[in-house]
Amino acid sequence: MSDPLAIQAAERPDHPALVTAERTWTYQELDQEVTTLAQHLAGANVGPGSRVACLIEPGADAVLALHATLRAGAAFAPLHTAWTDRELIDHLRTLQPHLVLCHAATEEQAAFVTQAPPLASLDEATRSRAMPLAHVPPPHSELPGPAPDRVHTITATSGTSGRPKAAMHTLANHEHVATASSQVLGLSHEDTWLATLHHAHIGGLALLLRAAFTGATLHHAGPFDMATFNQLAQDGSFTHASL
Repeated sequence: MSDPLAIQAAERPDHPALVTAERTWTYQELDQEVTTLAQHLAGANVGPGSRVACLIEPGADAVLALHATLRAGAAFAPLHTAWTDRELIDHLRTLQPHLVLCHAATEEQAAFVTQAPPLASLDEATRSRAMPLAHVPPPHSELPGPAPDRVHTITATSGTSGRPKAAMHTLANHEHVATASSQVLGLSHEDTWLATLHHAHIGGLALLLRAAFTGATLHHAGPFDMATFNQLAQDGSFTHASL
């Protein structure tokens, strides 16, 4: 099984992959940024068997971190930015990550809840011990890339019957779900999906991979806002939406 983002970058390099209020990434541009980020992750000793806990707000940084972790061969474990400090500490204790990844918006919170594992930021860290990931020199070896049966994502269950558990998913799991849902929903590379669900939940996380597997465009408009949603709908800015 190949890297889904790499496949799309090869087949439709100029097709829009990710749209935010700030900019639009083509599949080629997104692929290049993901490779750079994955190389820095590898330089931070992230690889097959590693778990990267990510405390990142929904948006472009989360999409980049997800695909870069996959390309480095590690498991992506998203943390919800609305969890309490105690919830984050408890889940990190369960995860036992090799690295905790944050960005400027979450740096202080990540530094507070992170104890033993190294802390890295996608931005220039100024208020904590987080090391800027861009300053980590990449290794000279090639990136491992994905494997179908390797744990690729780890999400927290809802905790309705007790403390949340860590649910593990392989890349093959995500591919089968993407294939089935795309057949039911009619999703193709001609479509645009408006992403409003947090990637710490499986619904929001699976969507990010579903877009890559099908070559669809992912539209991130920030936290859900009814007025924005209505305007985007009236403008025909998306064909599918998660609510």
